[in-house]
Amino acid sequence: MKTTESFKELQHKSTKRLAVWTMIWVLSTALATFGPEMLWENSLYTYAGVALFLITGAAMILANRKHILNLDELQQRMHLEAMAISLGVAVVLGLGLSILEQQDLLGFKMDFAFMTIVISLTYLAGLAINTRRFK
Repeated sequence: MKTTESFKELQHKSTKRLAVWTMIWVLSTALATFGPEMLWENSLYTYAGVALFLITGAAMILANRKHILNLDELQQRMHLEAMAISLGVAVVLGLGLSILEQQDLLGFKMDFAFMTIVISLTYLAGLAINTRRFK
């Protein structure tokens, strides 16, 4: 007879699944990024690496969605608010920096990796603030 999992066990399992898919996606990102420079010269392998990156990215997105659905309402709200802030910062800051770059007024070359770091740090900060705020 199968016992029902507690809420905490479901959250732990969901978090672990998300961590595994995130790690797989990060590794596929590294492979797609550095493979053409260090491992192969054939563009077919690069297409395959990018396809792997997209597939594992989709799996990570689905794992993230499932993880959020397994949270309680307060935790979902905390994540939603953190996501809203990080989306807003990404759009406003990204467009502002893009305008400066178009006018050659930006002192560095803005790329997507920079914005990914900004989005990630904003999300983590928003989540930390919400965790402290709602305790």
